[in-house]
Amino acid sequence: MEGGTHPKKENAMKAKTILRALTAGVGAILLGSASQSETIHHGVRREPGNSIPEGSRQLCSGVPENTPLIAGLKTGWAVALPSSPSIRLLFSDQVLACQNPDLTARESNTGACTDSWRFALTLVPEMQKPGVYDLPGYPVEFANAVTIALPAEGCGQSQCAGGGSGSAPGSPGPRGTMEIYSVTEECITGQIRDYESGWVNPPLDFKGAFHAVRCTPPSP
Repeated sequence: MEGGTHPKKENAMKAKTILRALTAGVGAILLGSASQSETIHHGVRREPGNSIPEGSRQLCSGVPENTPLIAGLKTGWAVALPSSPSIRLLFSDQVLACQNPDLTARESNTGACTDSWRFALTLVPEMQKPGVYDLPGYPVEFANAVTIALPAEGCGQSQCAGGGSGSAPGSPGPRGTMEIYSVTEECITGQIRDYESGWVNPPLDFKGAFHAVRCTPPSP
């Protein structure tokens, strides 16, 4: 057939054209999915200090093997304090940003009415090296806060209860000891021992090992 196309060649050309179209379509779908996924927000951004131990494990070494972390620990920050050589440790079973909060303030809750706890204490310079420290012997300014979600009554909504307490700056720490395992430019690890939280309903036990990733809070 002069000037024409052989039927087999024509079918092959059609097949290639269809294949190219399908490939281009699939590529566009995949690229579209990737672009769309980049704009999806997945809640609070997880940083090493508030993804214990998943994010902090690579930064924080020194905790002896088979030594359990504080039960439920999700946040562990070693917060740099402005114009001070001391470091404020912040721990919580919720995801918290790097901050030095006033845990005795009513607004110190996590923003949602969920069972949660937070506590903080200060490492003065002489405590920032491996060793065992008797907390009453140092001005650690210990503070803790607990939020409790109460069940709704009748047609009402659930309410939050709880509270916070802390020692004044410069006052001795609570009864208990803390061992510091390691101090690096990225993280401080240690263990809290013999400390009784005082919370009996719900019962809370803050004893255990910790990872505290170093951070600097944003300027106010």
